[in-house]
Amino acid sequence: MADPEWGQVKQHAAQPVLRPVTEILAPVSSVADPGAGPENGAHIRRLMPAPDTIRVHVPLTMRKRGGRPRILPPKDIEAASPSGQDPRLLRAIGRAWRWRQMLERGEVATLTDLAADEGLSDRYLSRLTRLAWLAPEVLERLVVHREPCAITIYELCLIASLPWEEQVEKVFE
Repeated sequence: MADPEWGQVKQHAAQPVLRPVTEILAPVSSVADPGAGPENGAHIRRLMPAPDTIRVHVPLTMRKRGGRPRILPPKDIEAASPSGQDPRLLRAIGRAWRWRQMLERGEVATLTDLAADEGLSDRYLSRLTRLAWLAPEVLERLVVHREPCAITIYELCLIASLPWEEQVEKVFE
């Protein structure tokens, strides 16, 4: 038969309460009189002092990507752990190449037919298809070397219409 007090201990142990160190408060008189508490007029003091502030300056570049800020390390310092490429960008490039091959093989006649088959708007599909005509050097750096770029997929689609020589500097500026 289970002990009723043990059940209460188990119940309290399963619900831990975690607080930051700076918020741990205790009544001043609790050390001397464990029964004294705030309801009995005891004063509250901090057990641990707030940590000192240390400032570290790291020259990072902030770029917006898809409406969200992205932090880029300085150009002369290589990142310790490469973050890899954005999977959405890789997926978009892969889809663009698949759509290009479907058009070249004659599986679909127009972008409108392809958009209907894919269940996408023809404007979106025609914009994303431009990624299939990115410069070979840009594709190699994005797909093979997984070099991150700080521009959005939308901006990359617009850059794809530029001459190949200009694309590299626009994508990896």
